[in-house]
Amino acid sequence: RAGLRTGDVITAVNAERIDARDDLVDVLANAKDGDELALSIIRNKREVVIRAKVERPETRRDSLD
Repeated sequence: RAGLRTGDVITAVNAERIDARDDLVDVLANAKDGDELALSIIRNKREVVIRAKVERPETRRDSLD
């Protein structure tokens, strides 16, 4: 939904550099529902910034029963 495509490489989130998968996991884990993130990506050898809104999936009670 964020507009990411196959082959895109995320290099930063809100100007915070992403060097490894764990960096991205940490940033996303700390993001709150409704936060807007600026994703800096490399696409087709060009740097592009796209915006994404954090939306947490709702927990379904019936799947826990």
